[in-house]
Amino acid sequence: MVAPEEKRFGNSITGFILYAKSTVDDTLTAVKVNPTTGALEIGNPTGAALASHQATQIAAEQSIDGKLPALVNAQVPVQAGYKTKIITLTFTCMDATSQYDAVGALAEVPNFASAVGRGATIRRIWMELNNNAIFPQFELHFFKASDVTVAADNVTWTSIAAEFAKRAGYIIMPTMAKPAGSGTIDLVRCQSDDYGQALNMQITCDSDKTSLWCKPKLLTSGISFAATPGNTLKVMLEIEQS
Repeated sequence: MVAPEEKRFGNSITGFILYAKSTVDDTLTAVKVNPTTGALEIGNPTGAALASHQATQIAAEQSIDGKLPALVNAQVPVQAGYKTKIITLTFTCMDATSQYDAVGALAEVPNFASAVGRGATIRRIWMELNNNAIFPQFELHFFKASDVTVAADNVTWTSIAAEFAKRAGYIIMPTMAKPAGSGTIDLVRCQSDDYGQALNMQITCDSDKTSLWCKPKLLTSGISFAATPGNTLKVMLEIEQS
């Protein structure tokens, strides 16, 4: 049944109007969203029974015959589609190294994705090393599989062309520096957010995984980490999951 001419759908002057049709007869009830207050207003019905039914339903359930989402204070609720989380990785760096050596062991980035085959966006990376006498620079590599071929700690970096599908990308970090200050400072650190500009590195996990794997590559020459038990390199990933 066509709505009356003076109550057209989407009237821009009197407000946004919807019509609910009775499942019993061919009557209509007009429900208007007030453009100023956002409140729901029920117009004069064309059937008394329908008017009573719709008034009760809107007051109690805030919906019309299941066709509209639930309303709170006459506003459609916004469902969160993303969530942020922080994942911290730890690597052990030992002894003298050469430029382009692999550092530490391959580390899992657990629950990078919220479900298998999904992904996340890396927004920020923070790194700290518990040695304030050296200033290394790292390249962080991410992988989609744990069986990727990588060099051992303090061994020249390895990348195999046939394993292209296992690589997820890399980020070149700034050179680590000691924080300014006169107190006790026993570390160097760096962060990747480019002085307030967030990263936008999107990575999708393999179809059967929620994890990634990560390994640092040293870009600086002449760096000597502490002997056993070595230095600890912590990497904090701030990610946004879809």
